[in-house]
This record gives sequence, structure tokens and C-alpha cells, in this order.
Amino acid sequence: RIYQNGGDYDRAMQSFLRGKEYFQEASDTLTMGNLLVAQATLLYRIFRFEEFSKLNLEAANFYKAIGKLDYELHCMLNVLDGSILENNKYLADSVWTIAKELVKKNPELSSKLVQYNISYSLKYGKREDIVNLLKILEPIDSIEDIVKLNVAQAYYELGDFSNAKRVLDAVPITSSFRTSLKYLALKPDILELNGDLDGALHAYHDFYGAIDSIHTSIFSHDLLFAKTRHEMEKANLIEKQNFARIIWIILCVVFVLLIVTGFVY
Repeated sequence: RIYQNGGDYDRAMQSFLRGKEYFQEASDTLTMGNLLVAQATLLYRIFRFEEFSKLNLEAANFYKAIGKLDYELHCMLNVLDGSILENNKYLADSVWTIAKELVKKNPELSSKLVQYNISYSLKYGKREDIVNLLKILEPIDSIEDIVKLNVAQAYYELGDFSNAKRVLDAVPITSSFRTSLKYLALKPDILELNGDLDGALHAYHDFYGAIDSIHTSIFSHDLLFAKTRHEMEKANLIEKQNFARIIWIILCVVFVLLIVTGFVY
């Protein structure tokens, strides 16, 4: 996690992969779940959403085993996010059902469903579902910034471009979500459809600049190939261990033969 927090994602991934090799003998279930979620976060950065979802499902089982309901729900919502991005409706439906059941057991966690409720409705719901959700979420002053982005997208999908711009503008200038890919992707179209062509042009420039930066970041690191490299290193280590084992067997046989020869002599 020190590597991850320091931005050295290559070494972080290598560390997580090595750590997973101890799962069979480890007993700290919480740490194993945390490791999987941390590894999944790195994969999300490079758009490996399928693997991101699988790791979160695995982590959810660990958290479930020790009664960490809030952690389990967080993982399930991550899986929902990944499945929506992967357009895997079967998985999204299954996970969404489980998430709602978990919230029924602990209503205090209901606020965590809000942004995912919109995301799910935008992807698979009906128009009236989206309209009803927007009625609940207005006024927008009290909702989180990430939810504002989803609300802006919802208005955009409904063709209500003036409200989409109103909600997008409500995201504070100091908010980190102003630099998120979702914000940068929404802004150009919303500005253009509201007649602000100059602003839309600059927003498009910012969006594609961010995309280029992400691509450069991905391919300037070995994160994409960390798993393959780790498997090769592991195979090489196993080969060396097997070779060493053979040498020791040969030495033992020679030693036994020397003893037998000495005894016979």
C-alpha cells in the first residue's frame, strides 16, 4: 500500500501478486479482502473492468465471512460499477439485487446506493424510472458531487440540456470531480447543446488531453503486464527449486551409495 499511495503502481501490483500467494496459509481474512480491493483499484485505473469485478467479488466473500457488511456492500457496488461499464446486464442485475438485500439488513447504508441507482437506471432502466429518481434528488445542493455528475448525465439523456448544465455547474470548482473523466466527457456536449460553442471547444480539448494523459500513463508503466511477468518469474523460481531438489536427491543417493560401498568394503 505504501507503493500504491506513493504512485508506484508497478511495484504495488507486484507486491499484491506476491501477497496473494500466501492466501492458502494466511488467516487474516480482513487483510486478504483489503489486498484484493487494493489490487482491483489498480486494475480500474487501466480499464480492466472485468478483472476489477472478479477481485471485488472475491473480496466480498472474505468480508461476508467475517460479518463486515459495509465492506461487503462496498465491494458489491464496485462490481455493479464494473458490470455496467462492461455492459454485463446479467451480473449487474444479480449484484444489484444482493446490494439491496444487504441494505435491508442495515438501512444505515442506504445512502451508498444513490449514485449506483442512477447509474443502473441510466443503463438498463426506463425513462420514467430516471424521471422519478430526479424528483427525489432535487434540489441538488445536499447531494454529493459524484451524484451530481450522475444527475447531470440523467438530464442529458432525457434531453433536458439546460438542467444538465445547471447541475454540472453546481459541482464546486474546488471539487476533485472537476478533473474526473466523467465530468470532462459530459461537459463538451452539454455546453454545445446549450449554445456555448467556444466553451465546448475548450472542453473537448481538455477531455482529449485527459484521454491522452491516461493512455500515456498506462503504457509508460508495466502495470498491464505485471501479472504475466509475475507468472513468468514464479515459473522460473519453481524451475530453479525443482532443479535444486534434483541436485539434492542426486547428492543424497551418492552419499547413500558411498555409505553402502564403504560398508561392503
